[in-house]
Order: sequence, then C-alpha cells, then structure tokens
Amino acid sequence: MTGTAPYIPLPSSWKGYLALLPSSRRYLVNRSLRDFAAFAGEPPRAHFAQNASELKEGQRILKALHQERWSEGGDPEAGVFRSPRFSAFHDAVMPKLLEAGALELGWLSARGEPFAAVYNIVWNGKVYFYQSGRKLEVPKGIRPGIVLHALAIERAIAAGLREYDFLAGDSQYKLQLALATRPLVEVRAVRAPLRERARLLTAFAIARSRTLRARLRRAP
Repeated sequence: MTGTAPYIPLPSSWKGYLALLPSSRRYLVNRSLRDFAAFAGEPPRAHFAQNASELKEGQRILKALHQERWSEGGDPEAGVFRSPRFSAFHDAVMPKLLEAGALELGWLSARGEPFAAVYNIVWNGKVYFYQSGRKLEVPKGIRPGIVLHALAIERAIAAGLREYDFLAGDSQYKLQLALATRPLVEVRAVRAPLRERARLLTAFAIARSRTLRARLRRAP
C-alpha cells in the first residue's frame, strides 16, 4: 500500500451528510460556511462553468489560484500548471469534458474577487476531485477551500450522484470532509532492474535537492 484516498459515499441529502460527520468535523463545515457568509455579506455560492466563455474564465481563475496556493512554500516554480505541456493538455481536454457533461469547474467569489477554485471530473455517478487553488491572504478563520468543497459536495448530492472521491492524498481538509478512505497500491512492471534502480536513485536525488532548496529559501 502506498497511501490512502479519502472519499464520501454520498447520502440522499445534505443534512444526511452532515449527520454522518463526527461532531467536530460537522462543526467545522457549518462554521466555515457561516464565517464565509459573514465575510462576504451574503450566503456563499459557487459558480460552475456552463459554456466556452465561462470555461476560459474558470481556467484563468484556477491557474492563478493554484499557482498562489502552491507557491506558498517559496518556490515560484511550484504548481502543475507551470508546466506548458500540462497546461496545454488541460486547455485541450477541458472543453471536451464540458461538452460531454463531465467537467465541474467552479469558483467561489466574495467582494468581487475569486477566493477558491476547483477542477472536478464527473463520470459514472461519481465526482473525482482533480485540482484546486485558493487565495492565501484571507482573514483568520475564513476557509474558502473548505467552503467550496462543501458547496460541490452539496451539488453532487442534489444531482443524485453516489460518491465524491478526493483521490490520492491524506491532506487534512480531505480527511475532515471525507466519510471513508480506501487504500492505494502502486504496481510497476520492470524489464531492466538496473535501469529502474538508476531511475529511483535519480528521483530520490531530485526530491532531496528540492527539499534542500526550499529549506534554504526559508532560512533567515
């Protein structure tokens, strides 16, 4: 086993989902929604792209907030959308997903600016959380990421979907919102053991180098 994937077997109602959460996590969700509503001056609402122009706007917001979120550690090159190939691939595939009714690209705004964005794929009765981003400079206690996921979960329940899958990773916010986890297993088929060993050593060296660079940037 190489990790876990938190997910939500979706009940028939939003109230039913909240009732299944432990009390501390139910309080977190409700408090996050209330605090954001007080901050925004209105109940939180997410906008989901429905056409080509909204898709372009959503892509712009997603990439900007994703970059802001992942550059938090001081690395301006962090974030998957910094890769031209990655970004171009999703620029090409997202319109096709939208046309097929399989794209859920949403963003949460307040006071005239976006605070969080989420890129989900909807297929076969399930929502798969793929990428996201959020604004870092927010008042204490304001949790735009939690709020946007809560709205997306509520939307999935209303649509009659059966699962909200956070995919790989045990980030705190995923575990706070999930109702269950499933194991992840990585399997590799290798024909050349020496070449594979060299690949693993190279990957380890690159990871160590990135960690050291990040530490040096944060050093006083």
